[in-house]
This record gives sequence, structure tokens and C-alpha cells, in this order.
Amino acid sequence: MPFPGISVYAASKGAIVGLTKGLARELAPKGITIQQCAAGPGRHRRQLRGRPCCAAQLNAMALDRFGDAGEIGAFVSFLAGPDGGFFTGASLSIDGACTS
Repeated sequence: MPFPGISVYAASKGAIVGLTKGLARELAPKGITIQQCAAGPGRHRRQLRGRPCCAAQLNAMALDRFGDAGEIGAFVSFLAGPDGGFFTGASLSIDGACTS
């Protein structure tokens, strides 16, 4: 994790990965697919106020910008649509390489 003091947050993310993989196996026989979408920092009012943490987040990312809700929504729509039907048990990041 790129910042100190967020170990519990990081641990909860690990738990969600395990839950996603387990549910994918349990629900596949019913035709249900499960994905975990890990969205990274997005543009919102906090960034617009220029808080110091926002500059640190941006510096931790490979792309020189925050994502927006439309990009995240398009990704989730793809996963939920017919073209995403073979994805299951996946933990997919859309975060500008913030967690790389």
C-alpha cells in the first residue's frame, strides 16, 4: 500500500479477493459469475479542494490523472454484459496503476 496507516483497509481488500474466488466457485453451477472491481482514486470534490493527500495519491499513480465515474462505469458495464461472461473469480483493478 502506498501510504502508512491503512493496514486494516489493505487487509479488508485481501478478504474481498478470497470471498470473490470462493463465491465464483460456489455460484458458477447456477450460471452466476462474480468479479471484484478494485477502482482506484477518482475525481471528486476532495481533489478539487487541493488537499495534500490528493497530490500524494496522484504521485503514486502511473497515469498523471485521476479516473472518472464514466470510466469505472464502462468497465463494470462490460463485466456485467454479454462480453464479460467468461470472467469469474477475477480481481480486476482499474486504478491508473496506483497499486502496481
